[in-house]
Amino acid sequence: MDKMILGLLLLSELTIYEIRNYIQTYFSDMCSNSMGAIQSAIKKLVTNDMIEYTEYVDNGVNKKRYSIKESGKVHFLDWVSQPMNSKKAKNMELSKIYFMGLVVEEKRVDLIQAYIDEQENNLKDLYTFKNSIPDVDKQIEEIIKSNSNNPKHLEQLRSCAGKKTDVECLKDISIFSLATLDYAIQSTEFEISWYEKLKENLTTGKHYE
Repeated sequence: MDKMILGLLLLSELTIYEIRNYIQTYFSDMCSNSMGAIQSAIKKLVTNDMIEYTEYVDNGVNKKRYSIKESGKVHFLDWVSQPMNSKKAKNMELSKIYFMGLVVEEKRVDLIQAYIDEQENNLKDLYTFKNSIPDVDKQIEEIIKSNSNNPKHLEQLRSCAGKKTDVECLKDISIFSLATLDYAIQSTEFEISWYEKLKENLTTGKHYE
């Protein structure tokens, strides 16, 4: 969670509610989007002097906008520059399939169908989100425009990615953010297909050997 927040703050200064919205939209399959978990991670990052905040009043409400510090940027880049660890990609819910033979037979197909229904709804949301994203060139134009009064932010992104221009840097960011979305879509489609096959095997009496 803390690394994800550092990455988001490297891309943009955000309030805690904006951070939660990003996690809910982009990373719901990767980590919890509960406010308690986010607050705990932010408190840890502030204590470790990796992020800071400015306070302001919006419509009579006191708010905090968080930004990443140099130490946070170094910590994040050290983490993201390491190869991915497949052993950390855990799915505890899958253990329910392992132990489903202990569930009364009449409930098994219904439990699997409920999971398929949930994943189909997730897939619809992913496609709705994908279809709402403007093309890359328009995204880049909007980001550059929104940072017209904050050139240091774009300079920081260029220094991280080792790019000479804002357009080159933002194109790279878009490539990998869209790749993550594509992974989410394809993995969800695979899960639906796999669980449909499992349900069919249970219904027809076919078993794995």
